[in-house]
Amino acid sequence: MKQGKLVQWNGAKGFGFIQSGTDERVFVHISTLKRAGYFRPKAGDVLWFEAGSDAKGRVQAVSIAPKKEGKPAVASGANKDLIDYLMYGLLPLFLLMVLSSPARWLLLAISAGCSVLVFAMYWLDKRQASQGGWRVPEANLHLVSLCGGWPGAWLAQQTLRHKTQKTTFRVGFLASALLCIVGVGYLLSQKNLLAGL
Repeated sequence: MKQGKLVQWNGAKGFGFIQSGTDERVFVHISTLKRAGYFRPKAGDVLWFEAGSDAKGRVQAVSIAPKKEGKPAVASGANKDLIDYLMYGLLPLFLLMVLSSPARWLLLAISAGCSVLVFAMYWLDKRQASQGGWRVPEANLHLVSLCGGWPGAWLAQQTLRHKTQKTTFRVGFLASALLCIVGVGYLLSQKNLLAGL
């Protein structure tokens, strides 16, 4: 990994440029940041980065990490935040609720379908972000999560390392997961409705 300085940063859009010595400026996107607590990049920060290229051959950082004491052997990995730890509790709760329902197969099918769909949406959004293309609206990601796809959304965040930095998005994601669980809980309380499914 190389050390460079973040010479330009657009916090609202989550991208900027790193320069290492006299080398050309390297494009960097927030999605390539290996989380270190609640680190938020700003112009002037010194970072470790690994250069690569996008689908069109343009130079960009494929991994960045804040400069600490000494060079990291691997860019400091995916530290979990409070929302990630909550997911470890909410996921088994959601699964238990779904499996205890008389309509378990229908609910499982809906959740699995929405999870696959939202995972694909996250993948597409990350790809478009790296190529400067049309982005998937965040509201659409939250809507599919709310409809039962939040386990797939969380899996996408962890495996694709996408949408893990923007606090407002993460809070919206948590809200969609909680509302989905509340909705399933309400459905479980409606025995007459469930009897017809």
